Amino acid sequence: MPQQSRLSLLLTELKRRRVFRVAAVYGGVAFVVVQIVDGTFELMGIPPWVGRLVVVLLGLGFPLAVGLAWVFDITPEGIVRTGRPSSKAGDEVSTPSGSGKPLTSNRALIVIAVLAVAFGVWSRWGGDGTNGLPIIAVLPFQNYSEDKNDWFADGFTDVMITQLAKLSDIGVIARTSTMHYKQTDLTASEVGRELGASVVLEGSILRSGGKVRITSQLIDTRTDRNLWSENYERQTEDVIALQSDVAYAIAQALKDRLTPEETRDLMALPTASAAAYDLYLQAEFYRKNERTKSDVLKAEELLSRAIEMDPDFALAHARMALTRIRLYWRENRSAEIAEQGRQSVMNALALDPDLPEAHMAMGQYYNHVHEDYTSAFDAFQRALAGLPNDTELLSDIAWLLGRQGKWDRVLGLLRQALALDPQNPSIHDELADNYATLRRYSEAEDHIKRAIALQPDNYGFYRSLGWLIRIATGDPDKERAVYAEGLKHTAPTNLYRSVGYGRIQELFPELTETLLALLRQDEELDLRRRLSAQASVLWAAGDSVRALNYFDSARVEIESVLRDNPDDFNLTAYLGLIYAKLGMVEKAVETGQLAKQIMPISTCHY
Repeated sequence: MPQQSRLSLLLTELKRRRVFRVAAVYGGVAFVVVQIVDGTFELMGIPPWVGRLVVVLLGLGFPLAVGLAWVFDITPEGIVRTGRPSSKAGDEVSTPSGSGKPLTSNRALIVIAVLAVAFGVWSRWGGDGTNGLPIIAVLPFQNYSEDKNDWFADGFTDVMITQLAKLSDIGVIARTSTMHYKQTDLTASEVGRELGASVVLEGSILRSGGKVRITSQLIDTRTDRNLWSENYERQTEDVIALQSDVAYAIAQALKDRLTPEETRDLMALPTASAAAYDLYLQAEFYRKNERTKSDVLKAEELLSRAIEMDPDFALAHARMALTRIRLYWRENRSAEIAEQGRQSVMNALALDPDLPEAHMAMGQYYNHVHEDYTSAFDAFQRALAGLPNDTELLSDIAWLLGRQGKWDRVLGLLRQALALDPQNPSIHDELADNYATLRRYSEAEDHIKRAIALQPDNYGFYRSLGWLIRIATGDPDKERAVYAEGLKHTAPTNLYRSVGYGRIQELFPELTETLLALLRQDEELDLRRRLSAQASVLWAAGDSVRALNYFDSARVEIESVLRDNPDDFNLTAYLGLIYAKLGMVEKAVETGQLAKQIMPISTCHY
């Protein structure tokens, strides 16, 4: 018999001692553990160092497991020290095929390892984000009240969604999706099946003569069976307690047992003042159906009046904080509004330190006012513990994780948000943006087209699709076709402003004079933006002389504004670009460096 090489003898001995088998099983199980750590520890608020410690211990355990496999065997008689191979001529090395005990044969252990890896892969990349939770959709309650004002019926619907969303082992479809069915000919079961909900809550409200009458029922969408129904009638001043009672009864019908914490949260009354609560519901109606800045200001006014009636109304303080931070971010970046938002957050937390809506507002404050993403993430994590089904919160956390390049988790959170809010075009837009970042262009295009189908009058979605076509294909004809379609559904000025007048000019050279005329009439653009846009149009049209005159006028205007606002990153960065256009190279570089100092790359949100 030819003599075996040392490598062949080593491989034979490793096989005999089952080292390969132990390494495969250990690796599979460790993979699953890492996925669990990666996917759940942060959401549960477990400190990052604990996860890192688990990973380090798993790494240290691997050589230990392999070493023990070399030294010991599992046999029908128990764990024994592995014997030496026979050295007699003609003898074969004994390699037992199995121990005879369940789950210790080679085949069984290989199957376990494969299943472990498959589970780990599915837990990270598979599924729809709901982890098999039962899903409930709360349909808009029908309004039969005398005044026909929808704010009360919509407010009651929102309260049911918010209350049930506190149940950690039940998924709740978000209001953005359910409100699509406010006027529909579909049955409750048909709506539920479209939304992917296994249970639907529907009902009606009649508010008349100082009384409120609520009818509600739960329907199994798979069988059309009525799971629960009840009628309630109370005095108007008892409506707050009525909402808690209805939510508690529904939760009991959905779950076999409620935890003490869930019972406490469901039965807690946000305020003792019915009048303050009415104002709060009206404010929420304006805040959640926002179309213009006046809607946000109306919500702020109503919340102020509610707080005047009940200064201890913590939830109203939290919503006020969100409203003011939104005003700061979208409309007016003044220190005064930012401070008002911070004070509203602090008022809410002083009244209720555990209020998840207050921690959510705090996260928004850190995120939008200070670009302090670490503090924002911590605040959002605390909020998520009490609002596990809040899709806005899931999106906010995903955005912060995207800054860290944790794309798998970003996509997982956004898929989870989409499962709970399938008719929300903004989530499709966010998914499209993240897929585009990963250069998964076909998936990005699919999601942005879904967003357009859900909201065809949103000019921003056409901008996103056009930009995606541009970076994915570089085909100007396809990009032009996107904007041409957008012009059929949106106001031209909105689309041009969103895409950029200069880019529109490049794609539609025949529109030069039309664009310049629109710019002269566009009252939403201040002088510097108008001058810059006119310069961009003329530059794209090849009229560099007139373009440079406009750029120079824009330079003078921006320099004037920056004297009073020297820390304005946007203006500083854009001024650097204008300097470059004007051939002022040294000034362009100097201004670019200044912009980087104002907003370092580590905190830049662009």
